[in-house]
Amino acid sequence: MSDLSASEYPTFFKNLSQRVQAKEVSSLHVLGEDFFSLVDTFSQQLFEEFQGDLLLLEMEPESFLWELQVLTNQFLRKSIDSPLQLRPFCRQLRQQMQNPTFANEIYSMLKKNYQDHFYQVPQSQLLV
Repeated sequence: MSDLSASEYPTFFKNLSQRVQAKEVSSLHVLGEDFFSLVDTFSQQLFEEFQGDLLLLEMEPESFLWELQVLTNQFLRKSIDSPLQLRPFCRQLRQQMQNPTFANEIYSMLKKNYQDHFYQVPQSQLLV
């Protein structure tokens, strides 16, 4: 399989805009530029690292990227206590990502989140 680039596919904002009603698209801007930038950056990094999983997961690249965008969106939202904290949190996180050590820690958490999301076997399916 040749290496694919996530940048060839729609951004999270564009993907989300296609999935919500037209009147809701303008309200997406309230999430802030930092939020959308982080979702795109993180999901593209995951896409590039794990694109070899496409066949195993039986997904098309576009669907895989969308799943990664949703996963990253959830990761960011679960990192805060209140929706009002999302914009300031994302602004600060985006600034802190300039620190390579911090960025590696965040990316390690995202990779674990990826593994849990796609490969965690539900307790009910475990052979005990």
